[in-house]
Amino acid sequence: MNQALEIQLNSIINIRRRVFGFRTTSKLTERTYIKLLAAVRKQWRLKLRQLARSDEQLAEFHELSVYNPNHWQNISLVQLQNDVEVAYQHTKKLLAYRLRKQRYNEFKLSIENREYSYQVNKLGKVIKSVMGSKRIYYSMEELRIDGQRLIESGEIHRILMNHFQQWFETPQAELQEDWPASFITVTAYKHNTT
Repeated sequence: MNQALEIQLNSIINIRRRVFGFRTTSKLTERTYIKLLAAVRKQWRLKLRQLARSDEQLAEFHELSVYNPNHWQNISLVQLQNDVEVAYQHTKKLLAYRLRKQRYNEFKLSIENREYSYQVNKLGKVIKSVMGSKRIYYSMEELRIDGQRLIESGEIHRILMNHFQQWFETPQAELQEDWPASFITVTAYKHNTT
């Protein structure tokens, strides 16, 4: 549901940018707005179709808000200018509400898990979850380097492997020192270590 609302919000933002000429986009005119709305609606529906697992779920995605793709079908430019701002604020509120509700449900589930662990006498697990000593693993799904976002797993693996090989590799300067010679005699060893 949240992903469908995010798709809706992104589509409305795209329409809003074009209506008001934000972000170096040219402002819509009576001639251009119908084609733009048709293209945005087509892309919006395609993304929802890819997200939906069934026809019922697709219909549910279309009914999440009053400002679904069908709302923008036969609309005048003047009404579009009024509705796009209202739709933007409405969709942001809906998405914020759903995200808040999702976080609350996750929090409630974690509390229930703690209580269950306490009831079955797994106190170590309860203490770790309360104290926060649980290990947090680094997500390897994306990596940001020099402002670029990498999402290909093979490339991320190669970059991290090279980084740690360089990190743990012995510097060449230390290998060129004659440190085994200092262990030849006891006096040389004492002289070098003190």
